[in-house]
Amino acid sequence: MTQPTFVLLLGAPAVGKSTVARLVAARTGFGLTHNHVAIEAALPLFSFDTKEFRDLVFKLRCDIFSAAASSALPGMVGTFVWNHASARGDKMVEYWCAIFQRRRWRIVFVELNASLRTRLERNRSPGRDFQKASKSEPARSEAILMANERDWIMSAPPGKMLTPADEFFSLTTDEMSPSAVADRIIDLARLSQVGRY
Repeated sequence: MTQPTFVLLLGAPAVGKSTVARLVAARTGFGLTHNHVAIEAALPLFSFDTKEFRDLVFKLRCDIFSAAASSALPGMVGTFVWNHASARGDKMVEYWCAIFQRRRWRIVFVELNASLRTRLERNRSPGRDFQKASKSEPARSEAILMANERDWIMSAPPGKMLTPADEFFSLTTDEMSPSAVADRIIDLARLSQVGRY
């Protein structure tokens, strides 16, 4: 039996994480969750970024990852905006990865990068709000994107291996289609594809 793989797509808002994650999941038969699955569930209950909101989002993600790690899935694709300047972000990623490591899953981090200009264009695109009600207000979405750009460090230091990943790849996506990015991830991470896509 092939070792199951947890692929965590990392990067700034509007870099293409969810779009690429859907393509990778479809081509590999992996389970899929993205940042906004938990965010959208918590927003009707608590204001964005309050303690109650953050705690619920963390718990929901843990429950999703625990269910996947205990399943017969060949793998799981998730997305996350990791603030490398935040010890809280580091601890969350370590905790989630430990869920999979206890079940002997392989961990692959893929950081997607794109220029601010590209991300602003993507943020304003009509398909941006797919499965993300919180992104349906372009002005609010752009304000969050710009605040993250100003206050967060969303790219790993050059040449640094991010722990607890077994493997780490970084891709610049400005000139790549989502399909090409998904193909590159599948190739780099040596993931098996299922059927025709």
